[in-house]
Amino acid sequence: MTRKKIIRPINVDHVARIEGKAGIDVTIEDGKVTVAEMNIFEGPRYFEAITRGKSLEDATAVFPRVCSFCAAAHKITGLQAAENAIGLEVSDQTRKIRELLYIGDYIESHSLHLFLLALPDFLGYPDAFSMAEEYPKVLEAGMRLKDIGADIQTVIGSRYIHQENALLGGFGKLPSKKQFASLGRRLKYLRNTAEEALETLVSYRPWPESEMSRLHLALEPYDGTYSVMGNTVHASDDTQFNAAAYRMRIDEFVVPHSFAKHCLYN
Repeated sequence: MTRKKIIRPINVDHVARIEGKAGIDVTIEDGKVTVAEMNIFEGPRYFEAITRGKSLEDATAVFPRVCSFCAAAHKITGLQAAENAIGLEVSDQTRKIRELLYIGDYIESHSLHLFLLALPDFLGYPDAFSMAEEYPKVLEAGMRLKDIGADIQTVIGSRYIHQENALLGGFGKLPSKKQFASLGRRLKYLRNTAEEALETLVSYRPWPESEMSRLHLALEPYDGTYSVMGNTVHASDDTQFNAAAYRMRIDEFVVPHSFAKHCLYN
């Protein structure tokens, strides 16, 4: 007698605790899990069409509405694109303050994702509130890091979501020396917290090895230190190109399962 294969399809319409909206269909056949389909149903935004014909000031105010958690990234990128289009050079001071705003965005978004969305899964909890009962210090560290990221954006951008203080050529109003000094003290105080939180995070379980071939792209910083802004793109295959040559090196295309464009390099 031949053994009947056991095939069990599982459909999850909404994957929780991710930044975005997605669903997944998997099939389990004789203990082997196969991903049948991944559906990303974040709605189309039409920002390229919405901003067509608008003034640069209006367009750069609309761009950050792409997302609430990474609004600063979209705001600064839009401002840089507009300034490049009209040949406007910003000061080193403006560039550095924008970079701090951008990094505040990074700190908040990454803290939210790692400690509130991802870590409960790694530890086997249904949510961060359940995890807090046994790991209160870990969750507290994550919240403190998230708070400093939000406060950096509030001080520089006038609010931590959709920062209207960042403008073409600079800022509407610069933070005071006292405000910068206060942020500096808090960041120094939280450095040990960040390091301990990271060590805790990576120690819980081994990370899975991926067999997928990967190519990474990153911007070379203006001043050679850690940064998220620059004009030269470096790839992990040791190639590089000027950011202005983006459309010559990177081919964007649309895929059926996502409204986000996918890309091919070279």
